[in-house]
Amino acid sequence: MYAYLLPLHSFLRWAIVILGVVAAARGFMGWRGNRPWQQADDRAGLLFVASLVVQLLVGLLLYLVFSPLAAAARRDLGAAMGSSILRFYGIEHPFGMVVAAIVANVGRILARRDRPARAKHRIAALFFLAALLIIVISIPWPLVPAGAGRPWFRLR
Repeated sequence: MYAYLLPLHSFLRWAIVILGVVAAARGFMGWRGNRPWQQADDRAGLLFVASLVVQLLVGLLLYLVFSPLAAAARRDLGAAMGSSILRFYGIEHPFGMVVAAIVANVGRILARRDRPARAKHRIAALFFLAALLIIVISIPWPLVPAGAGRPWFRLR
């Protein structure tokens, strides 16, 4: 199962980054351009948040059941804190992603409330951008120590 979930988790990160950029950009363009709130704005936020929820579920399965790195970190959290790799996969990555999912969900909820369109766009822009920044910081990119040796696109 790990061999299927890890590539799915890797693929979903790209969908989330793209959807997050689209949702935040729509928010900024609507806010700065003083546009009306459109169904496409709501849909962009929905797709971003929904993809985060799916990713969170896949990530929880990996973290709690299938990931050997997460299992090693959970076995001895004290020792994991001394290892940057185990600390990242056992604590920093899951914590950052849960926070990002909460921020994006709160942003979508607040943006959908009855308020002027410009305020909706501002809320969407700021919350989705904040979530996206947390996500980008929390991803084990190949260029950072925690992602060293990991591919940009995991096919297996």
